Amino acid sequence: MNLHQLRVFYYVASCLSFSKASEELHISQPAVSVQVRKLEEEVGVELIEQIGKKLYLTEPGTALQEYAGRIFAAEREAENMLNDFRGLNTGELVIGASSTLGTYFVPDLLSEFRLQFPKLEVSMKMGNTEWAEDQVLRNSVDMAIVEGDVSHTAELSVMPFFNDELVLIASPDHPFVGKDLKTSDLAGLSFVLREPGSNTRKLFRAAMTEREIPIHVLMELESPEAIKRLVSSGAGLSMISKLTLEWEISCGRLAVLNVTDLHLERHFSIVWHKDKKPNKAMQAFTDFVCRYASRHQDFLSDCECTKRRPLNP
Repeated sequence: MNLHQLRVFYYVASCLSFSKASEELHISQPAVSVQVRKLEEEVGVELIEQIGKKLYLTEPGTALQEYAGRIFAAEREAENMLNDFRGLNTGELVIGASSTLGTYFVPDLLSEFRLQFPKLEVSMKMGNTEWAEDQVLRNSVDMAIVEGDVSHTAELSVMPFFNDELVLIASPDHPFVGKDLKTSDLAGLSFVLREPGSNTRKLFRAAMTEREIPIHVLMELESPEAIKRLVSSGAGLSMISKLTLEWEISCGRLAVLNVTDLHLERHFSIVWHKDKKPNKAMQAFTDFVCRYASRHQDFLSDCECTKRRPLNP
């Protein structure tokens, strides 16, 4: 069996999209289709079928995807083992990040990390928290930095390293600015929220549901920047990480509302698969994240690095 063709099939099977697989593999979409077709011809069964505009795995396709995942996980482990023998002068580290952290925290962190380990190839993939967990479970990334509680605690190791505060934001001319509010004052108001799968959205909706306070979701967006722009224009209110607001608050583009009976915090954590043997690059990254967080106390609210448990390669 041709391993290149198997790898292309695995990406298509994981994304259920030829176009997304081509982006991940950095090859053209027609080339992806050709490689999958050649693999099907070699094995003599149909692996992927298209119904309408959607792709579906056939029964043998589903089984082969599972085997391919094991093969490429073993390949990554072998590479990590050899990199450990060579030290941190070479190798690859793939980091997943949730949207808020991937936009406002990880880029500067990775920039400094690469200065310290210039020969280590480091890349980042970004989505919401639910997506980042799934990437770790699929072994598509080595580790991920995520927001809030982790869903798959039986399969993931979790290392919290600081706390984040969620705040309610409005345009500067909103009538609630400067007032002491109760959550009951929010009933029936319009909100611009993150998409389903976002930890920010999950925490806020849970708090409103617990208090039996109905809200109107005006719009759902994946981008914190887009949400801030809409709220600044007066489109509605939103709940967002305090981590994202430094520039807007200093420029007077947004205001933080004081809701006296609503205080939402969450952990930011590094997660990795419990079955994955941590290598030197992963250990170096977790140590660096905690040192970085400790040095940025003016930016981060409550670092918990001293409480972390070390990785044991």
